[in-house]
Amino acid sequence: MWNKLIEFEEAEKLIKNTIKEITATETVHLKNALGRVLAKDVLAHLDIPSFNRATMDGFALYSKDTEGASSNKPVILNIKGKIWPGTPLEIKLNSGECVKIATGATLPKGVDAVVKQEDVEVEANKIFITEPLKQWENVGLKGGDIKRGELLLGRGTLITPGRIAGLAACGIAELLVYKKPNLLIVASGSEIQSVGKEPLMPGKVFDINSYTILSLLTLNGACGVIYSPYLKDTIEDFIKVFLEAEKYDGIIFSGSTSIGERDLLAKAILEVGGEVIFHGVNTMPGKPTLFGKYKETIIWGLPGFPTSCFMIAYTMLVPALRKVGHLEPFPVRREMLPMGEALKLPSLPTKFITVNVKDKKVFPVFKGSSMISSFLSAQGYVVIPRGVSQVEKDSLVEVIFLQ
Repeated sequence: MWNKLIEFEEAEKLIKNTIKEITATETVHLKNALGRVLAKDVLAHLDIPSFNRATMDGFALYSKDTEGASSNKPVILNIKGKIWPGTPLEIKLNSGECVKIATGATLPKGVDAVVKQEDVEVEANKIFITEPLKQWENVGLKGGDIKRGELLLGRGTLITPGRIAGLAACGIAELLVYKKPNLLIVASGSEIQSVGKEPLMPGKVFDINSYTILSLLTLNGACGVIYSPYLKDTIEDFIKVFLEAEKYDGIIFSGSTSIGERDLLAKAILEVGGEVIFHGVNTMPGKPTLFGKYKETIIWGLPGFPTSCFMIAYTMLVPALRKVGHLEPFPVRREMLPMGEALKLPSLPTKFITVNVKDKKVFPVFKGSSMISSFLSAQGYVVIPRGVSQVEKDSLVEVIFLQ
């Protein structure tokens, strides 16, 4: 029997009060910065743009030269060469002159406007302007976008493609970021066989949970290493894993978390001097979930059945990982929808039921903790509170869509 089953909400609180955000940092190149979290403020190294530039194809000129221009009395300016982006600026304009200029090219010193090429008539080497231009019209001013020394991105900011664009514009090639949480993934059970070229042996099952957990770690800003070989059902094998503990922020075990004769994780944690913070959660699936600590390393014990393992990893492990890694909670899509059929369930535990949505109605696809097909077709899940044993057809439920 379980000594004490705790409710899901209590387990969440215990996890939150135990885990700590990563403080270790590392420097990464901008090309490897996507998805990382800044560990210090980033200030702009230069003005953007770093020079006055044309924002339109046209002719650069002195705005004062266009005063009084009209269709009856156009201003006529002489064209003095061309300016292209990135080319050395060798042209100096006098009053009464203009220069053909391309978008993004540097304006000559003192020049303060650009007339769009479609707004003028060109004859021979002259342009005819029929409307006056305002100062800085069609000009991107130096520092008009970003000023040197201003805060570009603050500590704790997630690096996204748009932010990489801003960093690259300022010539920032290296960033100080928090290290990713690094976890060891350990599958246990003498029946486990690696996924690979070898055919499945009699009495064996392929390792589902290690790859499931690894994918969730990768998706949520963490690093995962799969432990090899798989643990056999001996206390000695479990204790060996703890010799690796100091290399990792956490160890995630799958299997051996129940209360059977060969479920050895809790015993192994205590034998090496660790702490079992809770063991057993009043949920379906996921009852045999364990959470503990060995020295400074967090220990997770996830159920061995694939559906139970996935659901606990998704609802408990992922939020904790994101907090440790300085990431905001994952932006989960939620929607209230009617049930497409009645649902009868055990009353006592909190229940996580995988579902599909068809024609704006919700249908359960949960087939049991051991059935991986419960997730193959699932679009999301619903949480049925403890004490609720029946959900009627057409009653509204909140669907939490999976990543």
